[in-house]
Amino acid sequence: ESPEAKNGGVIGSISKGDGIEVFDKAFEMTDQQTSDIIQSEYGFHVIKVMAHIAPAQISYEDAKPFIVAELARQTETEIYEKWLNKKVLKSKVLVNRALLNSIK
Repeated sequence: ESPEAKNGGVIGSISKGDGIEVFDKAFEMTDQQTSDIIQSEYGFHVIKVMAHIAPAQISYEDAKPFIVAELARQTETEIYEKWLNKKVLKSKVLVNRALLNSIK
């Protein structure tokens, strides 16, 4: 259901400290390692580290597709969060106390 869902959940390259905190666990993992299920405030995640890439300087022209993709990802995340917040604010939760008490 996340913005990355259309890409099979692939978030692409990240730097430590980017994104949600659980993604930082990837920097403690080895290449091709898959994590156990990790829970965050956003839900459940499974992380697979494809490869660690050493930082390097590249030209603007080489960086431009990554910049565009990152800006698109940020915009998608912002739109998704606004949509989700609207859904949460509009949601109504009814508690059937009699049913809950009958389960005990």
